Amino acid sequence: CIGVNSFQTVLIAVSITSIAFMVYILFKMADLLETSVKRATGYDHTFNKLYLVIFNIYYFNYMVNKLDELV
Repeated sequence: CIGVNSFQTVLIAVSITSIAFMVYILFKMADLLETSVKRATGYDHTFNKLYLVIFNIYYFNYMVNKLDELV
């Protein structure tokens, strides 16, 4: 019983870390995209970042739900 519980805890911790890392990469990519678009068009695409933030929140919720199914 104790072994299973600790394994689940480790699994959750690893998943949360990977989710956080993926979100960080997504934000980095969004920043790169924004700067490249700005450089190309000279236009500030702030709404793109907002859309990405909404997508990240949706994706995070999806991953948390998947974790709940696993545990």
